[in-house]
Amino acid sequence: WAIVSFDGQEKITENATFKIGTMDLVLKNYTSALPIGFSEFSAKVFNAWGSELRGVYSKLLINGTEFLQTPTTTIGPWEEQELKGIVSIDLKPNTYLGTLQLFFEGEKRENNISLEIIKPAAPAVRNTTFLLLIIIGILILALIGLSVLVKQKLPKKRERKDEL
Repeated sequence: WAIVSFDGQEKITENATFKIGTMDLVLKNYTSALPIGFSEFSAKVFNAWGSELRGVYSKLLINGTEFLQTPTTTIGPWEEQELKGIVSIDLKPNTYLGTLQLFFEGEKRENNISLEIIKPAAPAVRNTTFLLLIIIGILILALIGLSVLVKQKLPKKRERKDEL
């Protein structure tokens, strides 16, 4: 049993579970591989406090250079949320050590992270453009073939009319 005091009142409880937390923002997961160029970076964070945390945002630093600051948000008590933003990477493909700074309620937590910078995926636009050119070529050939057939049929029809 326990005696709980709140708002000037006391209550005796026999079997109760209490969630005791600390005002903290915990990094649960983050985007660990980023392609060169523009892409989305996200960090999943957990509010380990029994009240909402205000002024929550993150900064991504690689080799001491800031690459991203996410928009500011509020996270409810005991909730997880993703902090997201678009990042522009101009580093060579490699694995880099970085820092993910978490800001909340005037506090700052630093998390050492590892990021793999990868070559961008081959753009699908090239494949689509090539396919589109092939389709247009086939359509042009079909139209040419159709026009040749029509021209061959027309003189035969005129000859028949002349014979009548």
